Amino acid sequence: TNLTDTISVASGKFHTVVVRESGAVVQWGYPWAIVPTDLTNAVAVSAGVQHTLALRVDGTVGSWGYPSADANAVPTNLAGVKAIAAGWYHNAALITNGSITAWGNNAGTLGWNLTTVPATATNCIAVAAGAYHSLVLRADGSVVSWGNNANGQTNVPASASNVVAIAAGENHSLALRSDGTVIAWGANVSGQCNIPSNLSNVLAVAGGDAHSAALKNDGTVVCWGINSSGQTNSFPVLENVKMIAAGGDQTAAIVFSPLIKYSIDVSKDLLLIYNTNSTDSVWVKDYYLAHRPMVSGANVLGVSCSTNEYLGRGIISPANLTNKVLTPYLNWLAQNPTKRPQYLLWFYDLPGQTFESDNHYPSPSHYLYKATPGIQPFVTGINFRTTNDCRAYIDKVAAFATNIGPRDIYVSAKAAGYSNGEYYFDDVHPFPTSFCYSGVTGVLQSGVSSSNITYKSGAYPQHVFSATNVSGYISWGAHAQFPFNFTISGVVSFTGASTWYIMQTVESYNGQRDNPNTGQSNFLDWFSHNAFGGTNYNNTPVGSVSHTDEPGLLGVNSPGLYFGLWAGGKNLAIAAWNSRQIPNLEPYLIQVSGDPFVTK
Repeated sequence: TNLTDTISVASGKFHTVVVRESGAVVQWGYPWAIVPTDLTNAVAVSAGVQHTLALRVDGTVGSWGYPSADANAVPTNLAGVKAIAAGWYHNAALITNGSITAWGNNAGTLGWNLTTVPATATNCIAVAAGAYHSLVLRADGSVVSWGNNANGQTNVPASASNVVAIAAGENHSLALRSDGTVIAWGANVSGQCNIPSNLSNVLAVAGGDAHSAALKNDGTVVCWGINSSGQTNSFPVLENVKMIAAGGDQTAAIVFSPLIKYSIDVSKDLLLIYNTNSTDSVWVKDYYLAHRPMVSGANVLGVSCSTNEYLGRGIISPANLTNKVLTPYLNWLAQNPTKRPQYLLWFYDLPGQTFESDNHYPSPSHYLYKATPGIQPFVTGINFRTTNDCRAYIDKVAAFATNIGPRDIYVSAKAAGYSNGEYYFDDVHPFPTSFCYSGVTGVLQSGVSSSNITYKSGAYPQHVFSATNVSGYISWGAHAQFPFNFTISGVVSFTGASTWYIMQTVESYNGQRDNPNTGQSNFLDWFSHNAFGGTNYNNTPVGSVSHTDEPGLLGVNSPGLYFGLWAGGKNLAIAAWNSRQIPNLEPYLIQVSGDPFVTK
C-alpha cells in the first residue's frame, strides 16, 4: 500500500515485482530470493518462475532467484541492453543495436533451442518471453518467434503485420497492431486468444498463464481468459492506468501519477507541434530534432495557424484555435490509437493566447490539456521572441545533455557537474506579504540547506538585486516597484553558474507576448540574450511559468510546489503543471516555457 511511485511492473509465475522512481526494486509473492542490496538505478523488471531480472539505467542487467537456476546467471559480457524478457527458465535481452541475446535453460533435449536466436531476429525493437518460447518485434512491424511450439505459440500469423507491441503468455502470444487492434495465437483452452470483439484503441498488451490483458488509450484495462483467481475481474474504479503486467494467475496495473518521472519512449510519449505556415516554426522544430539528444524519434504534428498575430501578441480566436489546432490534434490522436503522448512541446510562431468574449485570454495549453481524453498531457513551449532565442535555448539543453548518460532523456545540470544550487525568493512588496515564503518551505523539504536559500521580505528597496549560482528565482516584479523591463535592463543581475534555473514572477500578464499595456515583465524578456545582466544567453532560465491573463493570487503557481518539486529532482513539466493552486479550474491561464525534460 506504500507503493505510490512505481515506474515499471512485471508479474512472474508466483510473484510480482516493481521498480520505484528512485531506481529501487520491490517484490512480493513467493520469495525465491530477496532483491540484492546492490541493485540500484533500475528502470525496468521482468519476472520468470524462479528468477527475476532488472534492467539498470546504464544498460546492464541484474538477476536474482533460485541459486541454481540457469536463468539466474546473467552473461558476464552483457551490456548495452535496451529491454529484457524473462521466460519460465530462460531470458532474452534486446541490445541497443537491435540484436537479441538469450540465456538460461535451452531445453535442447526437447528441440526448443530457447537460447538459439534465429538469424531473422534482426533490427529488433521489442522482446517478450513466454514459458518456453520467445518472440521479438522488428522495426518493420513484423514478428519473429522461436521455442516450444506445441500449441502453435510460435506460429506467427500472417495478420501480425504493422505490429507496434508484443507480449507472451505461458503458451500463447499477443501482438498489438498500429490500428489499435490485438491479435493472439497459441494455446486457447481458456479463451486467452479470444480477443473481445469490441476491443480497440489499445496501447499495450500482457499475457499470463491462461489469460490476457490490454490497456486502452483511455486508461482502462480489459482482460479475458481464465478467471480461476480473479485475474480477469474488471475493476470499475481502475482508471488512468499507465502500464500493465500479467503473471501466472494474477494481473497488475500501475495507475498514472502526474508526479512521477516515468521512463520515456519519445516515439510514444512526446509530440512536437509546429506551424506549417511559418518557415521559422519549421526551422526551430527541425533544429530541435537535429540538436536535442534523444528526441529524434519524437512524433511531429504540423498545424496551419496564421502568423499575423494580433498586435504581435500571439492571440488566436477560439474558432481558429479549434479548427487550426485542436481538431488536427484530436485527429492525430485518432489516427495514432497506440500512442498517447504525455508531453506536448509547442514551437515558435504558434499562438500564445486565445480570446474569449468575457475579455479573458486563456492559454492554448489549457485547451490542449482539456481536449485530451484519458490521461491529460503536460504542455510546454519553445516559443520565445526570436528564432535566435529558441536556438540558443536548444543549444544550452544539448550542451548539458552531452555530459550525462546516453539513455537519459531527462537532462540534469547537477548530473553534468554544474555547480549552481542557490535559491532566491524575493517577497519584497509595498504591502506586507509572505506569498513567496512557501518556496523556502518547499525547497527545504526537498533537502536544500538553509544556507543555500536567500529570502527577502519587507518594503522597497530590500530586493534581491544580485544573485549567484542560481537554481531558482521568484519576485513580484512590477508589483514590487520594479520597472517592466527589470529582467533585461540590469536592475537584477546574476553571476556565477546561473544558466540552469527555473523562475517565475508574481505578475498577472507575464505570459503575454510584448503587450505594451501591461507595464509588467514577460517571459520573452526572461529568455533574451541579455537577461539578468548576462551576455549571449548565459543568464537565461531553463524553464519558467507565466500567465496569459489575470490569475488572481490564488491562480499563481505555488512557489512551494514549483520550486520544491524542482529541488526534489522533478522535471520542469511536472514541477510546473503540478504547482497549480486551483486544480478544479484546470490550467486555464498556465504557460510553461522550456524543454519538458530538463531537471535540476
